[in-house]
Amino acid sequence: MTSKKKAQLPIPQESTNWSAADVLEYARVACLLTDLNGNILWANAAAASLLGASQRHLPGKPLVVFVTFPGHQKYFALLERLRTGEVTPDAVFPLRRRRGHPFTAACKVSRSFSYGGEPIGIWILSDCTAENASSRLVQKVNVELESSKAEVASLKLEMDKALRDKSAIIAHLVHEVRTPLQAAIGAAELLQKTNLTAEQEGLIHSVSVAARQLKEVADAVLSLTRVELLQPVVKASEFTLDQLLDDVCGQFRVECDAKHLYLRKSIAEDVPARVSGDELRLRQILLNLISNALKFTQTGGITLAVSRFTQSNNLLFSVADTGSGMSEHMVEHLFDPFTSANKVPSRAHGSTALGLYICKTLVESLHGRIAAESTIGRGTTLMFTALLPACDAAQREGRSAPGSDAERDQLPPVRILLAEDSELTARVVAMQLSSMGCQVVRVADGAQAVEAIKGGQFDMILMDCNMPGLDGYGATQTIRQLSDPEKSQVPILALTASAGEDDRNKCLGAGMNEYLPKPVGTEELRQAIRNVLRAATKKSNRVVS
Repeated sequence: MTSKKKAQLPIPQESTNWSAADVLEYARVACLLTDLNGNILWANAAAASLLGASQRHLPGKPLVVFVTFPGHQKYFALLERLRTGEVTPDAVFPLRRRRGHPFTAACKVSRSFSYGGEPIGIWILSDCTAENASSRLVQKVNVELESSKAEVASLKLEMDKALRDKSAIIAHLVHEVRTPLQAAIGAAELLQKTNLTAEQEGLIHSVSVAARQLKEVADAVLSLTRVELLQPVVKASEFTLDQLLDDVCGQFRVECDAKHLYLRKSIAEDVPARVSGDELRLRQILLNLISNALKFTQTGGITLAVSRFTQSNNLLFSVADTGSGMSEHMVEHLFDPFTSANKVPSRAHGSTALGLYICKTLVESLHGRIAAESTIGRGTTLMFTALLPACDAAQREGRSAPGSDAERDQLPPVRILLAEDSELTARVVAMQLSSMGCQVVRVADGAQAVEAIKGGQFDMILMDCNMPGLDGYGATQTIRQLSDPEKSQVPILALTASAGEDDRNKCLGAGMNEYLPKPVGTEELRQAIRNVLRAATKKSNRVVS
């Protein structure tokens, strides 16, 4: 830089070898000096390169000629702050090079004074086109991402609705199948108690087996739709483990007695009495496993055992049977959906190959694992873990095996009101009840049931839930509001083709004492009636005679 050029700079010169002018000249950052009107007084080489102009031609040009739309408003705002001496914020606005190429500039402006004492503006410029483009790209990606999230959320809502609609359709179809199955199974059982020829007995047995297999198919399909709709959140509650196992074993007592099989439970001493977890899912798993074991056990019996799994809050459940057993190849595919029927023919006989797949899904929702051990000719053990923290330090006390002799005594003679709209089902259920020694009065809808209770004396009501006019839920609520306590507190057992856990909760919420899904055999019906009558007798301290 010549001494002539240095003398033209409006900044003080120093006596050192490197002056302020030298520093600005050779700086890599673009620097401009302007007067308060924005006219360029001086520009370093970096500024000339940035603006695409000759360094010697820049002085005297107004900076605004390099500003492009829509940056003018922001530029003049900066210039006004420069004139008034206000602190100017950093700014970004569009500029163009001398030959018209646009770019985005980041600008820092400060006010200073020249050697002669005149106020000047110091402009530091940098090209942030790439940075700005990246920022715009990030913004665009973020917008697209948010849009994608919204689309995914919308698709999920549509899928959830489709699943709910499918579940509702399947539940309705299963309901329609269960109602005639009640008549088929009940009629077959009643016929088996009559004088039949050997050929007739064989035919009736085939009908009974086919009807129960169809019931299993309906149950499995309904359970599968429930699994598809499961929420990821486990509904934890406190419950007594011993009572749950008694309830589960009690549901198979009649079938075990009919096949002369034992059904035992075993709970290790260090297992907590009360635990916290999803009781409904655990109940479903145990029901499926015991039901599966019963299909393939002809002699001996089944043992349900619970113990601690290591020292954690995980419990180990096992269902061991003395059935036919399986090969290693069969065990390998035991929990596969739908494929088990082909790969495990001996175990899948008469089943849908869905029950154990459903168990696997439910176990995993409880943060557990399921496995099987089996030996051909010696039986099978299905075991799973479940996260069930103890509610307190109490350990099991006074636990006894379910199914005592006191629980198996005969049903006392009772007068029962049967509310059922299906003529066929009502006729068969009435015959089942009569075979137990019960007196039966039948009505066809909820309104008739309410009137019958008002005008008569009954020990129990068997209430269908889905009836024309006033349904079973409404009839139960009306009966519970009657002024006469003898009538308002009459035990009500739901006998319905709606077989979901939500249906059971709905029945209990309406005021019914218990819930029994169709189809149901004579012994199952007898056991349910006995249990409801005993529970009601304990509650009211009156003896049913």
